[in-house]
Amino acid sequence: LAKDQAVAFEIWATAVPTDVQLGAKIACGSPSLTISYASKTTEVKMTTATDIYYSLNSILPYDGKLTWQRVTGADGNNYYTTGTVVVQNTGDEGSVLSITNLKWTFSQFGGKGYFRIPTSLENDVIKVAARNATSAEAYSLMKMRTAALDIEQTSEPVMGKDADGNSVVTIKLNTSNDVNSIVITDEEGNPIPSDMFEYVATQLEDDSIEWEVTITTTEAGQHTYILTGAYENGYINASKFVTVIVTVEETPDDDEPGNDEPGNDEPGNDEPGNDEPGNDEPGNDEPGNDEPGNDEPGNDEPGNDEPDNNEPGNDEPGNDDNDEDDDSGNSSLNPFESLFKKFYNFIKSIFAFFGISI
Repeated sequence: LAKDQAVAFEIWATAVPTDVQLGAKIACGSPSLTISYASKTTEVKMTTATDIYYSLNSILPYDGKLTWQRVTGADGNNYYTTGTVVVQNTGDEGSVLSITNLKWTFSQFGGKGYFRIPTSLENDVIKVAARNATSAEAYSLMKMRTAALDIEQTSEPVMGKDADGNSVVTIKLNTSNDVNSIVITDEEGNPIPSDMFEYVATQLEDDSIEWEVTITTTEAGQHTYILTGAYENGYINASKFVTVIVTVEETPDDDEPGNDEPGNDEPGNDEPGNDEPGNDEPGNDEPGNDEPGNDEPGNDEPGNDEPDNNEPGNDEPGNDDNDEDDDSGNSSLNPFESLFKKFYNFIKSIFAFFGISI
């Protein structure tokens, strides 16, 4: 490593090591070996070109010792990791530091140690901020991997509508102070478009951040959202996220009661074809309907096809009932007079049947 150059890595092991040792020597000039871990830095001035192993547990400060955390690897096995360690040459100008080897010692048989180099995602979001790209990347990686990106949901999602009638889900979160923004994807990892969600962040007294996130959707059905806290350069910790599942109901058709369109059978709707009582349209056969063709007894209107009145006793001389009924002036009678005349003729025919003339 030339002056100011650095390398960052994670140390993984199948069991917690008793010690981790770094081999280093002078390659040129007067280099210095500087190790950074958990925001603590230790510098060792190199004095020999002979390969020497330096115990990390020995040279790191007491409050910056390696801390091991149990994790599950991509292969499903359990491992122990320290997080990011950065090694840098902070010596004189023109000096070169040679890093030769790294070895682990274990108190139990079969222990193995590994390096974990930056992932493609981590490399994509690293922003080079110095002339020496290696140094910038190393420190950016260290800051990202030690950033606290904890996130939790603090309440159940709330469904609502916006001014355009679209469904809106509101989610409240609490995150660590290092979270700079919220990244939202669907269950397949596809990002939700930025114009479909927004958030408001509020710094709390305990230095955590409260977030109110609103997501807009125009599609009914079940939706799954994955929310992750992102560092200032866009880096996310894929192991820290919140899953929210919501169901958007389909908007019902506008079919409110009181719609009086034709064919509505609500009481009082007098559109043609409504058969409610009191409807006096042609063809209504309720009693008292005097339209032509009504076959009630005694109805002698034109077109009535009752047989001629040949009842016994009806042949009295001078009985001109039928002639009276055929009088063309009968059509000018009002409904009351016509009904009265029919009733009179009906009574008259009964009396005639018994030989009584009235």
